[in-house]
Amino acid sequence: MTAKPNSKEQLPSYTPEESALLVRLRVIINMRWIAVLGVLGATLVASLAFHIDFPAVPVYVVCLFMALYNLGLFMQLRNIRRREPGSVVRQARSYSNLHIYLDLVSLTAILHFTGGIENPFLFFYVFHIVLASIILNYRIVYVTATAALFMFCLLVSLEFSGVIPHINLAGFVDPELYRETSYVIAVLIALAAILYGTTYMATAISGELRKRQRQVLQLSGELLTEKTEEVTREKEMQEKLSKAYQELNQSLQQLKESQEQLIQAEKLTSLGQLAASIAHEVNNPLSGVLVYTQLLEKKLKGNDLPKEVALEYLSKMETELTRSTQLIRNLLDFARQSTPSLREVNLNEVVDRSFDLSAHTAKIQQVQVVKELTPSIPTVIADFDQLQQVFTNLILNAIQAMPQGGKLTLRTSVEKGYLKIEVSDTGYGISPENMRKLFTPFFTTKQEVKGVGLGLAISYGIIQRHNGRIEVQSKEKEGTTFTVYLPLKPEVKT
Repeated sequence: MTAKPNSKEQLPSYTPEESALLVRLRVIINMRWIAVLGVLGATLVASLAFHIDFPAVPVYVVCLFMALYNLGLFMQLRNIRRREPGSVVRQARSYSNLHIYLDLVSLTAILHFTGGIENPFLFFYVFHIVLASIILNYRIVYVTATAALFMFCLLVSLEFSGVIPHINLAGFVDPELYRETSYVIAVLIALAAILYGTTYMATAISGELRKRQRQVLQLSGELLTEKTEEVTREKEMQEKLSKAYQELNQSLQQLKESQEQLIQAEKLTSLGQLAASIAHEVNNPLSGVLVYTQLLEKKLKGNDLPKEVALEYLSKMETELTRSTQLIRNLLDFARQSTPSLREVNLNEVVDRSFDLSAHTAKIQQVQVVKELTPSIPTVIADFDQLQQVFTNLILNAIQAMPQGGKLTLRTSVEKGYLKIEVSDTGYGISPENMRKLFTPFFTTKQEVKGVGLGLAISYGIIQRHNGRIEVQSKEKEGTTFTVYLPLKPEVKT
C-alpha cells in the first residue's frame, strides 16, 4: 500500500510557476469564503435593517452551493499539492476554469433573486474577471468577460420578456425600472465597458508579471549554471583538500608517535627527579643524625660529654628523625591515596577546626582573619579528616605567604550545585611560571619556611577523590585565592 503523506512530510520541489499558481489558487479560495460571508451579511442587513423585500432563502441556497464547491476546490488543491512537479499547471488551470464559471452562474443566480438589473452589485462581475486574469491565459480571460456579459444579458432578456419572473427590490427601486429600455441599454453598455476595460488592465498587468517571472526563471537558470561551475571547481578543490588532509593525517600520526615517545621520556625524567628529590629530602636529616652520632662517639671516647650536651645532641637527632618520618608518612599518603571514610560533613565546621590548628601562627605573624561562612550551609557526604587536612594545608600556606602580616579570608557559599570554599591571602602571590607546577610533588616556593612540596599534591588527590576540583587565582605582590568546589551529592571515587 502507498503510504499517505502526513502534514510533516516535505512537499515536492515545484517550479516557480507552479508554486505561484498554487498560491493564487489559495488566494481565490480565501476570497470566495469572504464573498460568501459578504453575501450572507448583505442579505441579512437588506432584509432586517432596510426592510427590502426579496426572497432570501434562494440566496442562502446559492451561498451554500458556493461554499460546497469552494470546499471542493480546497480538497482538489490539497490533492494537487501531492502530485509530482510537471502536472500541476494543467490540472490547476482546469479546476480554476470550472470554478470561475461556477462563480459566474452563482452571481447571476443571486442577482436574479435580488432585483436583477436593479441591483447595483451587478458590477461584482468585475471581481471574477480579476480572479480569472490571475490564473488564466489572457485570451481565456476575454472569453470569461464575454461569458459574464452574455449571462447577464440573458438574465435581463428573460426577465424583460417575462419568461422568468422579475423580483423587484420593493422599497428600494421603481418596480418597472427593469422594463425601461434606455435604462437597460445604459446598464449593459456600462457593464460591458467595465468588464472589457477591467479585462484589458488585468491581463496587461498579469501578462507583464508573467513576463518578469520568465525573465527571473531565465536569470535563475543562468545563475544555476554558474553555480554548477562553481560547485565543480569546489569539488576539485575538495579533492585537493582531501589529499592534503590525508597527508596531514599521516603527519599527525607520526607526530602522535613522537609525542608518545616524548611523554615516555618525560615520565622517566620525572621519575628521576622524584627519586632525586626523595633522596635529597631523606639525606638531609640523616646527614644531621650522622654528624651528631659522630660527635657523640668522639666525645664519649674522650670522656668529655656533659649530660646537657648529650641531651642536646639527642634532641637534634630526634628532630631530624621526626622530619624523616613525617616525610615518609607524607610520601605514603601521597602514594596510597586512601579511601575516604564517608559521613555527613558540615564544611563550616571543617573550616573552623582547620583554622584553629593554624590560629597561633596567624596571631604571631599579625595576620588579620576574616570569616565569611554562609550560615545553614548544606552538608555533604565526605571524609571529615581528609577535608580538614586539605584546608589546614591551604590555610597554613596562606599564612606563610604573609610573613609580614596581611589579611586571610575564609569564605563558604553555594554555587550551581557545588559547595564553594575560598581561602584568600594578600601575600606575595605566585608567578605565572610557577602556577602550572603547584600540584607537582616536591615542588615548593617556600623560601624561609622549610617545605617538602607534597601538601598541595596530596590535597589535590583528596579533592579529586571527592569528585571536586581546586582552582587557583594569583597575582604577584597582590595575593592568592585557592577555591575548592565540592558537589552537593558526590560519588566518591574508591
